[in-house]
Amino acid sequence: MSKVASWFKTHRVAIREYLETKNPSCKPPHEWWVVLMLVEDVSAATTATFKQLQKDDTLVSRQRQAIANLRTRYKDYVKANGPLSSGQREYIDIERDDVSSNDFYSARVADMTTFLEDMGGFVSNRMQHAGQASMENLARNLSKGLLNLIAGLDEVVAERNSLNGVSSDVLPPVLPHELVTLNGRDFTAIVRAQRERLAARWVPISAEATMDYIETEFRDLKNAYRNETPLRNALDGTFPGTSSVESDFSILKWEIDIHRMSLTDFSLEGVMHARQFKLLQKLTF
Repeated sequence: MSKVASWFKTHRVAIREYLETKNPSCKPPHEWWVVLMLVEDVSAATTATFKQLQKDDTLVSRQRQAIANLRTRYKDYVKANGPLSSGQREYIDIERDDVSSNDFYSARVADMTTFLEDMGGFVSNRMQHAGQASMENLARNLSKGLLNLIAGLDEVVAERNSLNGVSSDVLPPVLPHELVTLNGRDFTAIVRAQRERLAARWVPISAEATMDYIETEFRDLKNAYRNETPLRNALDGTFPGTSSVESDFSILKWEIDIHRMSLTDFSLEGVMHARQFKLLQKLTF
């Protein structure tokens, strides 16, 4: 759909002139062009987000952020409000506002009309030819569809469970620049929630000692973040999934070409396999 809509958008003037000259029975109405231009804009944003999600080096945390950014972009189109609380839903004016099917998002129909007019002269001309009554009905339908799309993005999650279903668990923060934003109470709650999984790698008699050690390490990280300016600057400038080896290790003063990267990957893979050797020996088939 995105490619088709993009093609029509690129050649819209020539197509319009041809249709006006030939006047075939299949000539679309003015409203069709308005819908097409909106679909192209929405699908272009979606396609860009999908490309981010499909990158091999994109972390799950960045996937969630990409989806959240897409939802925010759609909300900005019509200045949508939401998610709405039960109290906020009571003040919705159904004559002026439109609401998503799950009642979580609302927007003024007039804001959709404004957004369509801002798309340029081609769309504005089509709106004028369509007439006010027709455009009011179309704007309401488009607003409803966009709000449902926004609400649907709330249900899109990057995590999957063992059955390849949607996981209800939110991945805990694990990277240093994420951990320094937590307070001690929240960090302890996260570790306790993951204790059963973590304990599989602990010696049973030292479980409590290991818990205490982890919390001590966390406090040391927080203190270092507050007191050591180079560390704080490094963590504040971290963008997962976007930095390169050369930028992170520029002190080495040389670039890693494809052959050196292959050697690095091979040695890293060897280390990972070596660490799991004893565990792999215990497996029975």
